[in-house]
Amino acid sequence: MQINRVFLLPLLTAILLLLVFPNIIYTATTGKLAGKVTDKETGEPLPGANIIVVGTNLGAASDAQGNYTILNIPPGKYTVLFRFIGYHEVNVQNVQINVDFTSHLDNALSPSTIEMEEVVVLADRTPLVRNDLTNTQVAVTSETIDALPIDELSQVIRLQPGVTTDNSGEIHIRGGRSNEITTQVNGISVANPFDNSQAVGIATNAVQEVSVSAGTFSAEYGNALSGVVNYVTKEGGNELAATFKTWSGDHATTRKDIYFGIDEFDPLNKRRLEATLGGPIPGTNKKAKIFLSGVMQKDKGYLYGLDIYKPQDILLIDGDSLIFDPYGDGLPSGSGDTVPMAVKESYNATAKLSYDMTARVKLSYDLVFDHSKLPGPGQFRNFRFNPDGRRFLYKQNISHSFSLTHVLNNASFYTLKFAGNFTNAKNRVYENPLDDRYVASYEGNLNNNLFPQTDYLAGGHNLDRDEDKTTSFISKLDFISQVTPVHELRYGGDFVQHELRHESYTLLHADISGAEPQIIPYPEVDPDFTEYQFYKHRPVQASLYLLDKMELAKSFILNVGIRYDYFNSQALYNPDLIGTVDSGVDRNLIESETKHMLAPRISLSFPITDQGIIRFSYGHFYQTPPLEKIYRNPRFEDLGFISVPSFGNANLEPEKSIQYELGLQQALTEDLKFDLTAYYKDVSNLIQSRRLVAGEAAASKEFNVITNISYANVKGFTISLLKRPAHNGLLSGSIDYTFQVAEGAFEDPLDFFLDVRSDRQSEQAFVPLSHDRTHTLNSTLTLSKSQNWSLSGIASYWSGTPYTPTLPSNLTTVEFENNSARRPLSFNVDLRFEKFLKMGALRYSLFFQMNNVLDLHNERLIHRSTGQSLTSLDEVNNPTRFDILRAQMRNNPAIFFPEIFLDSFYQREDWLSEPREIRVGMSFSFN
Repeated sequence: MQINRVFLLPLLTAILLLLVFPNIIYTATTGKLAGKVTDKETGEPLPGANIIVVGTNLGAASDAQGNYTILNIPPGKYTVLFRFIGYHEVNVQNVQINVDFTSHLDNALSPSTIEMEEVVVLADRTPLVRNDLTNTQVAVTSETIDALPIDELSQVIRLQPGVTTDNSGEIHIRGGRSNEITTQVNGISVANPFDNSQAVGIATNAVQEVSVSAGTFSAEYGNALSGVVNYVTKEGGNELAATFKTWSGDHATTRKDIYFGIDEFDPLNKRRLEATLGGPIPGTNKKAKIFLSGVMQKDKGYLYGLDIYKPQDILLIDGDSLIFDPYGDGLPSGSGDTVPMAVKESYNATAKLSYDMTARVKLSYDLVFDHSKLPGPGQFRNFRFNPDGRRFLYKQNISHSFSLTHVLNNASFYTLKFAGNFTNAKNRVYENPLDDRYVASYEGNLNNNLFPQTDYLAGGHNLDRDEDKTTSFISKLDFISQVTPVHELRYGGDFVQHELRHESYTLLHADISGAEPQIIPYPEVDPDFTEYQFYKHRPVQASLYLLDKMELAKSFILNVGIRYDYFNSQALYNPDLIGTVDSGVDRNLIESETKHMLAPRISLSFPITDQGIIRFSYGHFYQTPPLEKIYRNPRFEDLGFISVPSFGNANLEPEKSIQYELGLQQALTEDLKFDLTAYYKDVSNLIQSRRLVAGEAAASKEFNVITNISYANVKGFTISLLKRPAHNGLLSGSIDYTFQVAEGAFEDPLDFFLDVRSDRQSEQAFVPLSHDRTHTLNSTLTLSKSQNWSLSGIASYWSGTPYTPTLPSNLTTVEFENNSARRPLSFNVDLRFEKFLKMGALRYSLFFQMNNVLDLHNERLIHRSTGQSLTSLDEVNNPTRFDILRAQMRNNPAIFFPEIFLDSFYQREDWLSEPREIRVGMSFSFN
């Protein structure tokens, strides 16, 4: 019954407000057009003039002062028709609409005494300085995406000011963690509730616009501390249109001494196919339209191994002697072939069906689907010579959403949405846990197959298996109304019911012979099977927001909003773990508490010159903890405290940030804009694992628990320079620089452990966060002649992230401060050239793209003794490490991998960025 009450609260409130205030309405996937219609000769306003967005059902009539507003316009370029009896009709072409922005279009109509042909004019270009930009928000259109050398939307996001990436490529906005970003598709959240990552992938060819809000975003958005990314997908047009694109390529590096196995260029090493189809559905009088897109990509990668051993091979170690395959012929079972170790496959599809029931009612359905297969993380090194023993990660995600948009009048509309998101991630070797191909390891330990002093396995399977499955049902109601020319009121709310299912375990074998089937370690089978983890929970989220956008003058905008969020983890927790280690940590469980969050936000912009705008914003932001942290160890298994157990915490508080932003937009010329933004963020209640000791009576009982003990702050500024092409010009580009310092509280685990034992207060130090990058510089450059040719490039520079140096104890006793050193800086350049051709209604192009043009090996991960990827002090500190193994190799080379892999043991090519890549491709379009 509790869930039902939670569901009814936002829904009934939303319905009540809709009935009482039918003019309060909004959605975050469209933009607005506003302006004034006047007589060209007298300058007097023209009340009752008709303004129509051609090709849509959208339009308005001007009021007594000649003003008009058209809401709910999807992003894109349009032709706008102005019509008034006794005046020439005017068609204004190429009017750009962006999500969450107001485009202004005034028009002065000329009187006419006789009927004449309509006047066609080009719209004034969208102003570079947006008057209603009160916080950092960037809209990237499909035209910009198509022009740059990119094929993933994450690459577009990385180019924006305030955005950085960590060493694994994860995106961070304004110094926040990678899971502090919420992702939406057409205004519906597609966040995976396990870790708040993007649940479903979406391809570049399906997106009309990407909107990136950094820092102090408005009250419409929640459950994020750092930023919001909203993808608006394409709709079918009034005419049938289709596109097809394909490319293939391979890595072409001069550093073959580093990268094994890429000596020859394989033009099909990496290949991609894309297609779209859109237009009206026959027999519907263009009321129903559809848009379909699909992408398939296969990539062998740049990391290679050798198929020397098979999982059934066994390695026995007897002192300094190695006995290989004692139950077989004593020889490796593999083919010896070079095999790719980073093979990836991905498939993506989207569908959008829209139907205009009436001039004021529109229905739409959106589908986003992706499926991928890639090697499980962290396996390249171990399985380099035993590739068949690896796990693979299989992901399949799908999102369905239905929406109803009802225009109540020319100034008001609402959108009601229902959505279902489904994710499934499996990490295993074989689908069936009882598959008879699984091979047991000696003494049940895969590491017994490791060659001494190395990371290389001589057989065996990875017997770990895990699966995460989520279902999220979302209902959402959004409203907007231009109540007066000054006030635009917005109200909305949503309700989300999640279901999370997690299972993880390691398969067991009764003996090494494998004669008996493997064992799934259910606790019901044997209470000693303590590592098996399973849970299914149904947490609930809900929210309400209210926002008033006040256009106090043409260039003076004030946004005031407030947001309420609700969360209940619907799980049990132990409020006194320390006090129950003797009696049993699983015997003091109570229901988690409901969490309520109230977040005020304010932002404004005002002019300082005729081409300059100052903006300021402030707000409170909350985010529920990643649910994988909440539900960890659901059976409260303490492992007998023989080893150190870890416990989740279903009663974690929401993480919170308070943020400030001050910005300046200044147009230097009609086509050149400068932007400066300074920001500060204070974050509290951050999630962190803490080691605790049970106390005096049971001082030996230690455990880890997830708590809200950490805090951080981020301060920085961004400088941006944007150059758009002049009329019929060739050149456009951008330069974005971000300086920031992201620091967080750090407790030395050993010091804290000792402080707890001695009842002392622990000291916390402020250190750089592990993903902090002080300097980031991105630039784009495009030279193009419309429908003829295009040359574009991206250059990026970023400083290194922090790490804690460590030196061998026999060389020095110095202990370095946490995160006191920095990895090397990185630099990258990508280029693309495309030639456009035409044959009747068919347009096609040929293109060439080169990634990492300079073939630089940027060091993502490093040896902490040197700060480099290719060298380690262990090499000189322990030069005899492999002497025994080398001698065995030379005595019996038939059973070993090549000795060169010992020579290059510390040379970690898997820690480097991808080498230079060359692609060629072609595209076709018909409309």
